[in-house]
Amino acid sequence: MKFSAANGSAIILLLSLACLKISEGLFLPGKDAFISSSKDNRNEDGSYNFGFKTSQGIEREEMGFFNELGKWVVKGVVSWIAPDNKIYGYEYEADENGYKQTDMEPEDGDNRIDAKSKKGLLGGAL
Repeated sequence: MKFSAANGSAIILLLSLACLKISEGLFLPGKDAFISSSKDNRNEDGSYNFGFKTSQGIEREEMGFFNELGKWVVKGVVSWIAPDNKIYGYEYEADENGYKQTDMEPEDGDNRIDAKSKKGLLGGAL
């Protein structure tokens, strides 16, 4: 087969269609995401906390504050439900010593961390 502009265009079209088909699997079909709940609190001392949940099972909570030494600290937790119906996530902390992240063990989608437990994970301030 001799290469021509028509053959090249056909190959590009086929590759584009293949990429499009593959990318369909990267999204949860039929689920248009929306924010189901959120909060955003800012305090006079500069501290804050915010959080949100989406209809697709993504959750994030974060707080920032000055510690007892006057150093800025940010703590948070992020989780999401993957297509395998397991919850994945991590906790993080950033302070004068740098950024630290701790991955959470995957859990079944029915075992979400409740609000009280999250408060404990984040030092009780949320």
